[in-house]
Amino acid sequence: MSKLTDLFGWPNTTLVDVFEEAKSIQGNQLEIVEMELTGGGSLAIALISGPHTEAVTRAMRKAKGE
Repeated sequence: MSKLTDLFGWPNTTLVDVFEEAKSIQGNQLEIVEMELTGGGSLAIALISGPHTEAVTRAMRKAKGE
């Protein structure tokens, strides 16, 4: 379980911790957390790291409309 997906560890985890963990992983990493928010909305956080992230980044930018 990564720092991003360890919801019980979130109170003690910083964004810097997530970045440091991503830097230490040797291969590709894809983590996605999706949560329902009060008021009917939702939040998705995706962490993509590794030597071959360009294709995923391009697809996400295309989906966003950039």
